[in-house]
Amino acid sequence: MNRNTVLGTLGVSLLLILMVMVSQQEASSINSVRQNDQNREIAANQTITETTETQMSQIANDSNRFGFNLFTQINTQQSNDNIVISPNSIAIALAMARNGTDGATKAEMTKVLELNQLDPKITDKSYQKLIQTLKTADSNVNLAIANGLWSNQNITLKEQFVEDVKESYQAKLTSLDFADFQTKNIINDWVSKNTANKIPEIVDSLSTEDALYLTNAIYFKGIWTNKFDLDATTEQPFYQDPDSSQPQLMMNQTGDYRYYQNDGFQAIRLPYGEKEELGMYIFLPSQTSNLAEFNQQLNID
Repeated sequence: MNRNTVLGTLGVSLLLILMVMVSQQEASSINSVRQNDQNREIAANQTITETTETQMSQIANDSNRFGFNLFTQINTQQSNDNIVISPNSIAIALAMARNGTDGATKAEMTKVLELNQLDPKITDKSYQKLIQTLKTADSNVNLAIANGLWSNQNITLKEQFVEDVKESYQAKLTSLDFADFQTKNIINDWVSKNTANKIPEIVDSLSTEDALYLTNAIYFKGIWTNKFDLDATTEQPFYQDPDSSQPQLMMNQTGDYRYYQNDGFQAIRLPYGEKEELGMYIFLPSQTSNLAEFNQQLNID
């Protein structure tokens, strides 16, 4: 029995005690009305929860679609380089910045972020729920997400913008002197702290002409649902292409996993934690394919 049902029952009981002269039929009618109200309230709460879950699913799909589009653009420019990006970090930072725009700029950012299908009024709330869900997905996974806004002390931000990013993105706002050479250390220290010192520096200098810096820091450390045996690690050839390889230490394990294979690649999901809500997806191009060809066909679908 939830809290709403308990309060509703107590309300009916109190009403019947005060109206001691009410007839049995009237009492039955009152109880029926109260019960209907309770049922409507419970149904409304369920609808809100379902809607919120749908919205969060939508924002996750939008972020993933944006991430693949972003990767494609970067890969076009740096096709021979290793690429490591955090699309969620970039999407969150741009979503915060989007709140400070209007007109054509806001429309363009909405399109780039793939947010056209989401009601603008609940976009920030959806991001808020997504962030909270990711951070609390599993007790055996340490996933920290921190957002920071660093404004030039010479400018004044609109109060509504500040309130929105604080509430929905749990962003910390700090006003700084961009003319001070040491100010960059404040931002770098914040990033270092929120990434367990994995990212010691994110800015090397600040310009007095800059108005605002938006930063997102994500730290992830997860425990495999099925841990790898250290003794099963052996040296194996790692192929950069079909004709070139070099020895590398490789982990080895046999088990039941989500797996997919076609003519172009193999894919597997390695879950983390007890709930297996989070996982690492690994894609391996086939021997008859290559990384460039695989990247060209890689998309959210």
